[in-house]
Amino acid sequence: MGIGGGTVAVSFFSVPYEVSIATTYWGSRPELLEVLYLGARGLVRPRTTTFALDDAPDAYRQMRDGTLDGRAVIVP
Repeated sequence: MGIGGGTVAVSFFSVPYEVSIATTYWGSRPELLEVLYLGARGLVRPRTTTFALDDAPDAYRQMRDGTLDGRAVIVP
């Protein structure tokens, strides 16, 4: 679980018109601590779907198809 790596070169002429780029980063460190505190108290819970290692291709298929509920967790 977590964010993906990589880079995207962005400049005025490097992306087509009407394209926007967004990241998954948000908030400040105090806000992160608040979210972690809420999670520790059970007030927020991540939605995850667990897959066996052999079923990882199915996880990718569900992500591609938009049918995955929450985050995919692959367990060896």
